[in-house]
Amino acid sequence: MEIYIITGYSGAGKTTTIKTLEDIGFYTVDNIPVDLIDDFIFLLRQKSNINKCALVLDLRSLNFQTDISSVIKKIKEKYPNIKVVFLKATKDTIINRYKESRRPHPLSLYYKNLSLPEFIEKEIEILSPIEDIADIVIDTSGFNIHQLKEEIINIFTFGKYEPQINILSFGFKYGIPEISDNIFDVRFLPNPHYVNNLRDKTGENKEVRDYIFSKEVAKNFFNIIKSYIDFTLPNYLKEKKSYITYSFGCTGGKHRSVAFAYEIAKYIKEKFPNLKVFLEHRELGVRKEIELSLRN
Repeated sequence: MEIYIITGYSGAGKTTTIKTLEDIGFYTVDNIPVDLIDDFIFLLRQKSNINKCALVLDLRSLNFQTDISSVIKKIKEKYPNIKVVFLKATKDTIINRYKESRRPHPLSLYYKNLSLPEFIEKEIEILSPIEDIADIVIDTSGFNIHQLKEEIINIFTFGKYEPQINILSFGFKYGIPEISDNIFDVRFLPNPHYVNNLRDKTGENKEVRDYIFSKEVAKNFFNIIKSYIDFTLPNYLKEKKSYITYSFGCTGGKHRSVAFAYEIAKYIKEKFPNLKVFLEHRELGVRKEIELSLRN
């Protein structure tokens, strides 16, 4: 089991870090009291379905102010595989981030009548012993949110970023999928529902796809979508987006949307063979990973 303790200065990026770790498959616990860490790890190790965990410690816990570095040292001695990640930033950077977020500093709960710079100095005094024993120290001073996310993904996946591309078909009369990043309406195309020998088949059937793509309007729209994907997908990947969904909708989600989703999924897998591409037909109850040999 991979277990990380995430800590560091308020405003240094712990929230972004924990959300990013969740995106790449970590079980996360935010603001865990330090005196519960040992018991929690013991219980965690009994859960066979959890193999990656991140525990966030910060100044919202009162016990965090008392001998925290010695507690962490004892935990590391007991569980040698645990890694401590410390997030830091310059004082000026943290001040600017607090100005943007307008959040109160956590130490304002315990110390009254201090200015923001004094809160930050007090926090540095409390946390600096932890930085000395950390396995990984990340200075986020020069990072924006997207750059920090990219750095976290690189560190915790050892540079192996594995996004999931979802190609989804659906019927508008059953509602628009909330997970969609991009929605293409193909209801303007000729409908195989009105062709007797195609009505009972779906867009996964070659006869249905051949009928749809024999129409010039379908061919032109398919080329437009390919150009759109050629532009957007590399930029999504550049931003380290974990899930990217292109959705295709027709009236009932059986013929036209299924055919377009099928062909686009095949196109993406052939152009980006190293990506995980999933094809889902919501109204048909089908979801499968696409292989390069997808043909019929």
